[in-house]
Amino acid sequence: MYHNTLCIDNKNGAYSSFQWTSGGSDISGETLQYLHINGGLKGSYTVWADMAGNRFESCPFVVGNAPTSKKSSSVRVYPNPVTANQEFTIEILDYDPDAESEIIIHNASGSVVKTILNAKQINKLSLPTGNYAGALLTNGVKTGFKIIVK
Repeated sequence: MYHNTLCIDNKNGAYSSFQWTSGGSDISGETLQYLHINGGLKGSYTVWADMAGNRFESCPFVVGNAPTSKKSSSVRVYPNPVTANQEFTIEILDYDPDAESEIIIHNASGSVVKTILNAKQINKLSLPTGNYAGALLTNGVKTGFKIIVK
């Protein structure tokens, strides 16, 4: 954030469109790479970005004393980096067996390569060489993480 402006990195031009949200609702007319609100930003903001036909949501940008009614989960990935096709673990540190948890893994092109429905506290999997972005969705709250496979 700089001078009441939030920005998403798009220096390589991979993202083709944007939509900023606040409180889960689209902010009318805010479809640029950056968000600037006259009078200042206060609250929780996310941006949806489209890349190669796939749509991604950022983690929340919380500015000021925004109320947070939902707590995000903590995730630990180990070993990380990992060798190609070697088993690794995605651990949900504050696991709640009554919560609905899902893990989604995207490759560097933005394609979903793995989905784990009803994720458990300990989740084991393996992937081929590449850089991956993961998301844990628990009761509608997203926590992002990265996986490096060498």
